[in-house]
Amino acid sequence: MTPPNNCDMTALISKLSAVLDQETKLVNSGDFDASFALQAEKNQLIADFQSQVGQLDKGTKSGLADAFKDLNRLLSANMSALGMARDISTGIIKRVADVVNGPRATNSYGSNAMKPTGPLPARRGIAVDKGF
Repeated sequence: MTPPNNCDMTALISKLSAVLDQETKLVNSGDFDASFALQAEKNQLIADFQSQVGQLDKGTKSGLADAFKDLNRLLSANMSALGMARDISTGIIKRVADVVNGPRATNSYGSNAMKPTGPLPARRGIAVDKGF
């Protein structure tokens, strides 16, 4: 297998950047079905990128530094959008679960192994044996 050259990597980075940008826009607009449709292509491009970037010589890598910075910026924006979508969906799922499960029952019990019926009396400090 011949190592990739600058043109090959530039084309690959360009394709990957376009897919990441499109996915970020779709997630930000809430079109998750369309963003899901991009997953196979994105995963293939990432696999190709990972296999080829390790074969680059230092000169080619330095020539692609700006492209790598742009790709890194797009990856950060993509991860931020996906993280925000995950946080929102987690919050929705939690609220739905709270509604379905009803009010939360107490999870602490009094000294007689029964649920407290009223406020617990205030405790007064810890006894210390000063006889030692």
